[in-house]
Amino acid sequence: KFHIISNYKVAYVNDVFAAMDDEIDAATDAISDVEDELGRELDIDFGDYEVAYAAMNSHIEDGDYVSAMAVYEGYEPTWWDAVVTAMLGEVDAFEGLIEEYADQFEELTASYAELESQIEDVAVKDAEIADLEAEIETLQSNSRLYLFGMVALGAVLVAALVRMSGKLPGKKASPQISL
Repeated sequence: KFHIISNYKVAYVNDVFAAMDDEIDAATDAISDVEDELGRELDIDFGDYEVAYAAMNSHIEDGDYVSAMAVYEGYEPTWWDAVVTAMLGEVDAFEGLIEEYADQFEELTASYAELESQIEDVAVKDAEIADLEAEIETLQSNSRLYLFGMVALGAVLVAALVRMSGKLPGKKASPQISL
């Protein structure tokens, strides 16, 4: 069985083969970058792609460009689906973390509001304490004045009693002069 192929088609098959090689390299690099970002290995299998690449290479070496193109056209890449599935799994994990952090944020917001309320209560209590301290100071000042007044009144009363009695005990009465 012979196939007649133009040089244009041979060049095209060689270009497709080179593109497959470049795609394997690019995919390996892209997956490596993703794995580095995630900090773990993804289970991506290039086996079917490598088998197709080897089959295409074998056909090209044999000069069978028609079969080489048939291998390429029949190939369905599955590695990209595996990358997308792995990334979706990561997205799901991040969504779970986001929900968890959103719950924690709500709890922290409620705690913050409660603390603000408690701070306001403390401020009110501080104002009440300041008012009571001022009142105590006023009462202390008034009690000192009251005590001083009582002592002064007692002294005046003692002086009045002494004056009324006319003499101090143990002393002679002094003459009284009337005018």
